[in-house]
Amino acid sequence: MKKICLALTGVLCLMLVGCEDSNSNAKFIQENIVGTWKVTKRDGVTVTTNERSIKHFTADGKYYYTTSRANLGVWHARTEFSYTIDDNIIHTRSTDGTTTSTITVKSLANDVLTILCASTDHEFNVFSQSSSEQMRVNVDYSKSIIGTWEGRELIGDTTYGDYKHRWQYFADGSYIYYVQNEQQQWVPSANTENEYVVDGDYLACRWRDANRVEYREWWDLDRCDSIMKWSALREREDGTRYVTSFKMEKVPNL
Repeated sequence: MKKICLALTGVLCLMLVGCEDSNSNAKFIQENIVGTWKVTKRDGVTVTTNERSIKHFTADGKYYYTTSRANLGVWHARTEFSYTIDDNIIHTRSTDGTTTSTITVKSLANDVLTILCASTDHEFNVFSQSSSEQMRVNVDYSKSIIGTWEGRELIGDTTYGDYKHRWQYFADGSYIYYVQNEQQQWVPSANTENEYVVDGDYLACRWRDANRVEYREWWDLDRCDSIMKWSALREREDGTRYVTSFKMEKVPNL
């Protein structure tokens, strides 16, 4: 059986230090962990949006894990796992039993969870260890995004406002990206295998172009009603960082 770390994400109200016994710790975590959490920092450094991970914990011992890590070839779209709690340790297991992890809860206060996570290989040798900070997410845009949206404004390294981009999101996790042809008609692009996931306020998508090259994008959703606003912290190749944003308006389906 192999063990890996699946970065936990945010939580609630009190510090665990000083709890009287292991049952107190486990009870407190169990009562407060239910909900959606996203990673905001690793080893004290704010993560970029493409490094995000999301966990949704349920009261009946399940959680759903979402992340898109292109550099690792990883794509989890609300992948189901189970969890148990022993003292301040959360033990996780995949539904097929082949993937487990052990996560130490260091503190749990004001909707912020701090954890220490050690990753091991198939022989249980530790190959990485990191601390991370998670934040509770109180919104869920997974249903609000369904429909067709027209791009209005992109601000960042590239800026445009040409109104010639549309995305239609479906409930099954697929989407169609439309462009305008020379006759000003909306037609599907040449992209294929268009997939997306919305978990809380996080959006990840991936697709392949006409040459079968895969691309990915990651966004934080700041608003999703008749107007959708995205933002993201990006990092350039030279290590400098910048924030980009994208505004879209809901339009009738094509």
